[in-house]
Amino acid sequence: MAKLNQIIAVEEGVKSKAHQDLTAAHHGLQKRYWTTVKFSGPSRSGASTRSSTASRNCGRP
Repeated sequence: MAKLNQIIAVEEGVKSKAHQDLTAAHHGLQKRYWTTVKFSGPSRSGASTRSSTASRNCGRP
């Protein structure tokens, strides 16, 4: 029969390994995201696009 401290040690080891795996997966996703954002170039969205569109449509219904 296993002692309580042995069971706790195994449980902590499993939790530690799961946390390492989760951290590695998160790091990989973040690296992939920032790589695609970095090389996709600037995007034209937000207030500057809306204001230029609004000024071009001035006087039209």
